[in-house]
Amino acid sequence: MIETLRHISMTCPSVLDDPAPSVKATEFRGDRITYTVYFSTASIASAGEVRSEFITQLYKRTRPVLAQCAPSSWTTPRDLSDSSPVYLFPERELLSHLAFLEPLSDAEKTALNEKIVRRHFKTGEQLLAQGSAADSAHFIFSGIVQVTRQVTDGRVLNVRKLGPGDSFGEISLLTGLAALEGFVALTAGLLLELHSQDLKSILQSRPELVEYLCDSATRVQQFIAMFDKAAIQPAVMEQHDLLWQVRNFFRLTAEHAPDGHLKSEEPSEEG
Repeated sequence: MIETLRHISMTCPSVLDDPAPSVKATEFRGDRITYTVYFSTASIASAGEVRSEFITQLYKRTRPVLAQCAPSSWTTPRDLSDSSPVYLFPERELLSHLAFLEPLSDAEKTALNEKIVRRHFKTGEQLLAQGSAADSAHFIFSGIVQVTRQVTDGRVLNVRKLGPGDSFGEISLLTGLAALEGFVALTAGLLLELHSQDLKSILQSRPELVEYLCDSATRVQQFIAMFDKAAIQPAVMEQHDLLWQVRNFFRLTAEHAPDGHLKSEEPSEEG
């Protein structure tokens, strides 16, 4: 749980990488453990945004504990209302919590579960290269994956991070499009993979999945087009940033001389 919560924090765009997020178990109460997550943001104003990002990502790997499923030690309303407990669902339940496979029946999900391939990955491993064809859909059970994009001038830029509960490769796999992004492991983790032959057979009887994939592919292409456009536009330096650069380069003080020019900081002759 500690590792999952830390990885979830690392995938939130508004959380700073340095200092890195951390998690501690802070309270034991019956069968329940309370965890505290520590992270830093660029400003206090963004704390609310981080909370929303964290809850959204947390929901991809956990589910609330229902009252009828709660242990006997949680029977009082106070226990369930103070801080709603959540649990990490196991690997075999992952397909039941993916929006991509939501239209499938329980029997179809059970059949797919039997065909899942477990793939452990290491830090720095290239999981899917930009421009390559995917032969599997990848579901991240644990770990952090950095999504990259090589733009027209050759630069490789970081796009976003994926974490527990996220998936990638399904659009390339099921639409025939080459991967528009690259995927590199930032940490060690576990992928659950489904091969093309196991998924494509389901699409023939599930046209709603085809529509879902087409919509997803369109949104991804639009995002990439906007990302590429923003990446090639020259950065505009604001006047106060330019002034700071000049002052820093020439070691000038902010104090103006009588003739309107900035004074230079000369080294002291003493010492």
